[in-house]
Amino acid sequence: MKTSKLRSSATIRSIAIFTGFLFSASVIISCASSGSRAETQAASTSEVPDELSLKADRSALEEARKDIPEERRRENDELAALLQMIQAKPNQEPGEVRERFNKTVRDRREKNDKSLRKRRDDFSTSERRTREAFLKSMKDERDSYMGGKHTPAERKEFFDRQEDKRKEFFANQSEKRHDFESKMTDDRKTFEDYIKEKTSQFNDEMRAYTAAFYDRKKAERLAKESKSRPPVKSTSKTGQTVDDDQTIPDGPAIPLGPPGSDR
Repeated sequence: MKTSKLRSSATIRSIAIFTGFLFSASVIISCASSGSRAETQAASTSEVPDELSLKADRSALEEARKDIPEERRRENDELAALLQMIQAKPNQEPGEVRERFNKTVRDRREKNDKSLRKRRDDFSTSERRTREAFLKSMKDERDSYMGGKHTPAERKEFFDRQEDKRKEFFANQSEKRHDFESKMTDDRKTFEDYIKEKTSQFNDEMRAYTAAFYDRKKAERLAKESKSRPPVKSTSKTGQTVDDDQTIPDGPAIPLGPPGSDR
């Protein structure tokens, strides 16, 4: 029970942080941590595009937040979004909260996958057009050259130059493709690391919320059972039946002490 109270207190503290942020941007600035963990988190989340970020709608507070650093604003927005999922409505089941979070994560992942596919399609289209334009220029150059008279040595020199140009072009295209795929892999990993980090934060909040939720349910059930339980009756030594919450009626005094004594 002590652990549950501590977890409940943790949830209340988290909500207090969120409320304080809404009403006082200056408090957020003064509470900004300079620890290495916060710096690492800010650095990683800053690389994820806004449309993929788990952030709440803070448009109404932009004027009050204008002096807060962008990385800190983003971190606060994301924390606020997680707390909004948990506190969206009173007494909601933990499973409902988790499903809302999972749906948000699926939505962001689908957006990220769609963005990566479009980038790859755009790159492939540009790559193909560049290759087609190069091959056409090479053909036009050959056609123009072959229209004149040249010695075997001149022709050999010409085709050797063309072959060198062709090899250089395709080597450059291969290098660009490799760099592009490496960047795509890095961006995908950055996104997945970001989601992992936010899921960990959400799980921390949910552990406290779940403990508080079931403690509250248990207390409500016990209170309900207590109200619905009929009064317990007992029999007094005079033979009268009385309720536990009633006073035993007056009667003759019963002597105390061993049999035969005057006491």
